[in-house]
Amino acid sequence: MRHSRIRLPAQAHPPALLVRRVPCPTDRSLPVRHAVPAHTKDPLEPRRRRPARREPRNPPARRLWPPGAGHAGGTAEECGNPSSACPGTTRTSSEPPATRRSASSRNSPNHIRKIPQKMSRYAELASRIQGIQWKGKPEFRKSQARLTQEYLRRSALWTQELGTGGWPFYDIAHHVNPEVRAPSGVIEETLSSLAEYATFYVARTVEWALHFAALKDTGEELPKLPGPFSPLIAVYERGDAINYTPSGFIEVGGLTVTRGQVHRYAQVEPLEDFSENFLQKMDEEGQSNRHHKSA
Repeated sequence: MRHSRIRLPAQAHPPALLVRRVPCPTDRSLPVRHAVPAHTKDPLEPRRRRPARREPRNPPARRLWPPGAGHAGGTAEECGNPSSACPGTTRTSSEPPATRRSASSRNSPNHIRKIPQKMSRYAELASRIQGIQWKGKPEFRKSQARLTQEYLRRSALWTQELGTGGWPFYDIAHHVNPEVRAPSGVIEETLSSLAEYATFYVARTVEWALHFAALKDTGEELPKLPGPFSPLIAVYERGDAINYTPSGFIEVGGLTVTRGQVHRYAQVEPLEDFSENFLQKMDEEGQSNRHHKSA
């Protein structure tokens, strides 16, 4: 009987063997052969798991350099990679990394510079008022009454110049240009910082002073007169509040100032020195005169 030879398909042939020589566990001088199919992985080779890439929670801020600026002469912090040094980077311990810049980067037209902006007048005034330390106890200081009289004099001059009414307490900036107003957020924040015993006239004069400061920020041409609210701001910064009584008196620090008339206050001698030393000397003279009268 004749046997027919059966041919296996190409994929049925046994795969070629990959022979790897490894040291013997008992005798390291004799090699041991492990037959491993060529199409499979080597079982003796350990598996290497690729670590997952994790982004940092708070990535460092990187400066986007403009085209053509390059990194020559810059620091590692300037190019956005503080962990590695850039070409041409030198580190010194005498100055912090933020201030290390070469002359080429400082003089480069593409270098980004932060130019400090000047604070506006109304923002500066709001900061001054918010930092006032108010005093609840009156100290009967003569200088505070004199500052109040200076406000009445300046307000009278503005009233005569503008030809308006409402003296002595009114919104002068509104009569000059009603379209210019200080930001409402700044006004609300400033008024919320006032003392609990601050009167209605303290709040209104503070608001009107902020509007007048905003008017000066616009650069609009104003009459050549002194700032009307500066004396009142000085009174507040020294810790006292004012109040306008129905009988026509202005109370400040335990003392009273007569309202008077506009044309008379416009002729009062001006107070030009607002320094604390000058005002303290005025208070000392007032106290000594009071002691002499009581004796």
